[in-house]
Amino acid sequence: MTRRITLCLFVCSLVHLCNATSAAQETALSGSQGTMLWISDIHFDPFYGGEVTRLANDTNDGWRDHTEWGAIMAKMPGNSACSPSGSDANNFLLDKVLNRAAVVLNQKPDCILITGDFLSHNFSNDYFKNSQLPGSLTTTELHNRFIDQTMAYLALSVSRAFPNVPVIATLGNNDAYCGDYDIRGNSGFLINTRRTFQKYFLPQLSADFENVGGCYSTSIPGTKHTFVVLNSIPFISDYPESYRITGIPKLHSVCSPLRTVNLVDEYDWLTRTIDGCGASQKVWIACHIPPGVACYNGAQNWARPVADGGGQVPFVNRFRKYYLNQKNHFAGVLTGHSHAAEFKLIRDNDGHGPPVSFVLMAPSIGRNHRNNASFRVTNFDRHTLAINDYTTHWLDGSQSPPTWGTPFTFSKTYGQPDVSPQSLAAVLAAINSGKMAPSGMTYLDQYFYDYSTRNGAKNSRSRTHYKNALSSILGP
Repeated sequence: MTRRITLCLFVCSLVHLCNATSAAQETALSGSQGTMLWISDIHFDPFYGGEVTRLANDTNDGWRDHTEWGAIMAKMPGNSACSPSGSDANNFLLDKVLNRAAVVLNQKPDCILITGDFLSHNFSNDYFKNSQLPGSLTTTELHNRFIDQTMAYLALSVSRAFPNVPVIATLGNNDAYCGDYDIRGNSGFLINTRRTFQKYFLPQLSADFENVGGCYSTSIPGTKHTFVVLNSIPFISDYPESYRITGIPKLHSVCSPLRTVNLVDEYDWLTRTIDGCGASQKVWIACHIPPGVACYNGAQNWARPVADGGGQVPFVNRFRKYYLNQKNHFAGVLTGHSHAAEFKLIRDNDGHGPPVSFVLMAPSIGRNHRNNASFRVTNFDRHTLAINDYTTHWLDGSQSPPTWGTPFTFSKTYGQPDVSPQSLAAVLAAINSGKMAPSGMTYLDQYFYDYSTRNGAKNSRSRTHYKNALSSILGP
């Protein structure tokens, strides 16, 4: 009898302990802060330094496996120092950024977000018009395999710096077999890139990636919420920009008959995914090209016409209508593309009401736009997906050798409690009013000081368009 009572008390204590542990875990989940490493626009250039043939196999009829690349490139003179301002990222710069991020985040982040453009600008042109390459390498098949190996090398590099950390990656306009802004659904790129992402980033990456042009959804680690990843390249008005490869006959003849990514199919997939979310589930949209007016040139990004209400409207209008209809689910849109630290407001009431959400744009690693290479550490509430703050770490390219500048956080720089739609609206109001920021600069000067990660550029062209770019994703 005594043994039965003891056993009963033991079982009851276990149940109590399990319940208490479960409750404690739930409390920790709802009140704890998550951390995300956010990098964008790597623009890795394997051609940098003019030694790309070292990556070919011994018979010059194929490419070495990406697992061999790091050791080979470490011995290339062109990778003994950072690629300069105005150029894409070489291997030295890539290593420097990833190593610094690993030091800063000495405890693993919840996840890593990469908002597209893994490959360098003019990748295909640099391949087929490269005087170093023997004719045996200048086939479309080996061009595509070289892209596969480059994507795999980058994925391997990130996973080695942050082992066992989930990576949510979007495709950028440079990430394709068929050239810039010309991703094709059945080119093989989506199939092979999915395999790479499954191997190094997300083992559970769904077949949606292949079937819906690079789109997929995945849970945000440590939360009950979701990342919804879109391929925003087909949202631009002149997709696909096939004219970019007309000067490469081999590639043009192969790519022209291939299927483009269907915008309507992608939009329908998005709405089905969001409509299937639970009542309390929040969603971050991740993509490469952001909606709204581009600060760089004043043009509407998502301007491709689509049917809506019996007529044709820019895709951004249809997206925004749906976004506002489901605003309780959406926690924001996270993008890259401009290489600059920007934000945009999503306003209610046809763009004239209060801000209800935002678009955040991360600065880049590649220095093609003469910005300083950077990465962003983002702190968020695991329960609500509200972004509490973010810190930008930047490499001062004006120094020789380049050194890491003093990191800057949004809250301290702009005197705001968090990175909410209301705080961003307050920053915009301060920019427009000519107020002084905590640094002693005007808010406008501060914004453009941070815009290209403190490279000192005046950004005069972007200053012309910033009001329309920041105020609403609909633009003027």
